[in-house]
This record gives sequence, C-alpha cells and structure tokens, in this order.
Amino acid sequence: MKFMNTKYAIRTCILSKRWKHLWKHLTALSLDGCDFRTNASYNKFVSNVLSGRDGSISLLHIDFKAYSTPASIILNRVMKHAAVMHNVQHLTITVVLIPNCFVPLIFSLQSLTFLEIHVLSLKLTKSLHLPALKSLYLSTVSFTASDNDCAEPFSSCDSLNTLDNSQHKIVLSTPNLSSFTITDNLGFSTYHLSFSSTCNLSFLEEGNIHIDPHNIYSAITGWLQLLSNVKILTLSLATVKIILNTLKVKMDPSLEICDEEINGTVEYLLQNSPMIRVAV
Repeated sequence: MKFMNTKYAIRTCILSKRWKHLWKHLTALSLDGCDFRTNASYNKFVSNVLSGRDGSISLLHIDFKAYSTPASIILNRVMKHAAVMHNVQHLTITVVLIPNCFVPLIFSLQSLTFLEIHVLSLKLTKSLHLPALKSLYLSTVSFTASDNDCAEPFSSCDSLNTLDNSQHKIVLSTPNLSSFTITDNLGFSTYHLSFSSTCNLSFLEEGNIHIDPHNIYSAITGWLQLLSNVKILTLSLATVKIILNTLKVKMDPSLEICDEEINGTVEYLLQNSPMIRVAV
C-alpha cells in the first residue's frame, strides 16, 4: 500500500472496517494535485492526511506534486510536517512555483538520502548541507554564487553518488559520485554548460547525456572528457546526431578532385589502421 497514491490508498482502506485505520500508518505519502478538481479540495485533503496519520510512525517518503500557483499553502504544511518528523529520507517536489522561503525547510531535513526538485524557477543556497544525501535530481534551479561568481553546492554532500542535472554550470567536488546525467528536457539550449571536477572521479561508472538538437559539438566534447573513464555511457539520439554532423566533410563545389586522388588518400590513411573499414 505504501507504493500507492495516497488518495487511492485511503479509498482502499475504507472498503473494510478492519482496514479503515491502515492509512494512518503509511510510511510514504504520494500527493498529486491532479487528482483533485480544485486547490481547496487538495488543500483540505492534505491537511486531513497530515493531521490524521499516526505521528509515532516514521514518515520516510514524500512525493508532492502541485501544478497551480497557490500551491505554496499546501506545500508549507507538508514541509513543516516533514521537519517535525526528523526522519524523512526521500523527498520529491514537483511544482510550478515555489517561494525561496521554503528552501531552509527543505535543507533542514538532515536525514534526506534522496532529493528531487522540479520547479520553473528556484534559487538555492551556496551549499547543500545534506551529509546523508546520496541521490540528487535538479531541474531549472540556480545556486547563490559567492564573490567570484562560483558556488560549491555539493561540498557538504560527502555521500552523494548520483547527480541528475539540468541547466547548470558545475564544478564537481564529489569523489564518491558513481552516476552523472546531463539533461535538457525543457528544450533550452545547453551549449553554455560546462562541467569540471576538482577531484578524481574514480567511482564514476555511468554517464548519460540527453540533450536537444540545438547544442553545439564543443560543449559535448567537454562533457565526454569528464565522462571518459565511465564503464557505461548512454547518449540520446539527438546527441549522436550532433556528433555525427561534425564528422561530415564539406567540400568546396569549385574544387575538382579525381577518384585516383581520393583512393590514394584513403589507402594512405589505412596503412596504420588495418581494422578500419571504409563505407562509401
């Protein structure tokens, strides 16, 4: 039942008198505003769930979704409840707009091991003080920079091993990082993004690049250099097309080159590369 949407989990419980209090012992809450016709009904439902659940039962997982601007009232109640519980490990927030005043509440959850934030615009602090955090997924958020226009958001995340990033310029200082993903799901151009590392990413095993067709090859080469030692590298079709387009030779139509010259050039290139096959 903990894997069910909370609304439908409660509906299931009321089917039997023996089950009617089971929802109060859920260790995971999945709250989705799309399941309600109005913000008022969603707000009321969330309030009743938070006030009705058994406070002695650990709340480990919160998945909150709201797609309307007034969602801050509901989110405020959820975050305050999470702060009181002190043991939330998994937090996912998907909202249209979230006030920056919620940022301290989010990063006061020291027990978090998984954090995922999807929001149109959000400014985070210089550093994420989440020592237990292992997996981090960010979409269209920014970090407060210091005097040198840089931020070190992951310097206190010693346990971080999975980072899924969108729309950022990042210098990594996470020696335990094992998986790194570059995405551009919203269709913005990410050619300006650059990634580097201040430490040896010896544990980095998996790399993923999923971008739109508007990016340029020079940006991709920098990302590939960062991921040069990974065991598994996944490239989206758009990424592969960008790389392949750079391999095309643009001939000057005014030049005339005979077949003999072309064949001679190919034979010369193949002298020290016997394993290469030529496809014309």
